[in-house]
Amino acid sequence: MPFVDSMPEFRLPEIGFLDLLNIDVILISNFYSMLALPYITERYEFSGKIYATEPTLQMGKLLMEELVHYNERISKPNSVTEWKKPDILRFLPSPLNLFGDVAAWKPLYSLKEVEACLSKVQAVRHLEKLDLFGAFNVTAASSGFCLGSSNWILESPYEKISYLSCSSNFSTHPMPLDQEALKKSDIVILTGLSQVPYANPDQLVTELCNNLAYTLKNCGNVLIPSYPAGIIYDLLECLYTFMDQSGLGNVPIYFVSPAFYCPIDHRLNFNQVNKLLQDVKPQRLVLPESYVRPYDAFGRRIEHYVNANVPTHPYNKGDVLTLPLRRHYEKVVITNELANQLHLSEVNNSALIAAVRGALHVCDNKHTLQVDDSKNVAGNHNDYLCGKIMVDELLSRLSKLGMFDVSSEKTITGYSIYLNSENAEDAHIMLEDDCTQIITH
Repeated sequence: MPFVDSMPEFRLPEIGFLDLLNIDVILISNFYSMLALPYITERYEFSGKIYATEPTLQMGKLLMEELVHYNERISKPNSVTEWKKPDILRFLPSPLNLFGDVAAWKPLYSLKEVEACLSKVQAVRHLEKLDLFGAFNVTAASSGFCLGSSNWILESPYEKISYLSCSSNFSTHPMPLDQEALKKSDIVILTGLSQVPYANPDQLVTELCNNLAYTLKNCGNVLIPSYPAGIIYDLLECLYTFMDQSGLGNVPIYFVSPAFYCPIDHRLNFNQVNKLLQDVKPQRLVLPESYVRPYDAFGRRIEHYVNANVPTHPYNKGDVLTLPLRRHYEKVVITNELANQLHLSEVNNSALIAAVRGALHVCDNKHTLQVDDSKNVAGNHNDYLCGKIMVDELLSRLSKLGMFDVSSEKTITGYSIYLNSENAEDAHIMLEDDCTQIITH
């Protein structure tokens, strides 16, 4: 069988189609998903912010350092690239010959790059609200998957998007899955479901313990491949309790790392996520197309798939999505100085109203209505109308003003009105929910 005897190389995230200079924020959901971060921060022109919980940061540091030390022990003096040529690659064993991007694989980063990368990560707490450029708040909510793992909530005063990453309701050492934080979402982006939806983690642990006891009682040794962090802590606790109850408490346990395989996948499966979606009731769901496919490539019925009773927006690899969410309102804060000048009037014994005149100040997506210092200048007392325009009434008034050659049509976003005149310039008025445009020719 052919093999490659060369320096280890690593497949990077598909960031070639992104301009990292235009990426403002990276949100890290768990320490398993941050191993490629030094490539982004140290080898590309990325200058945005990076957020992760403190446990995620520390566990990620541990995994990166162990990976570097392990790589240094097995590194070869020379790097061989001939095997990447298509006419050679196709003869290599699977799955190596299935990758089409081997030319972009890179050697591992160094410890110096790890330290520089992690210095750029800002640690946050669960349920701590962070203001991002005044556009929205972002909050990390526990996903229950591992220590410090998070689902991310992006929220403005009127819209809410939840990113549901690797999550679990399996009873383990991390904080439990925070379902309450996911409720009232306009959009839920769903990823990270279990790759073995038919397997039950509790049943797998029971089988592991029974096989372990059988092997040890027959004077054998047990080797368990696992990650050096995460579920290994729960596994060690279960094994220790089981061995003590089985009269095997004197058998030593050795923890050797690094190793990067775990036979127990305790992430949410399809049945569990269907129940979760029924509880949190999102308005829309964005998820991989493979999650909603009830049939496989051969037309056979698939028992496990996401079946949510909400509008879904599936996507495939390489798709660029426009999320079906549009801002209709912005929050405006009135300064105390202007608020003290308001004169409230009662309407129908149920509400208080007041006329407001001020200057709107916008900075970093924050809107503030403050006292208009120019109001004492002559000629600045203009009244501005706001609210929904009654199209029929507008056409009637234009006719009374002598503009008879007027036509209108309904558009996707509002109305278009056309004014034709022989003695003046033609005009086109576009009426939308959040703006009015007047174009003259």
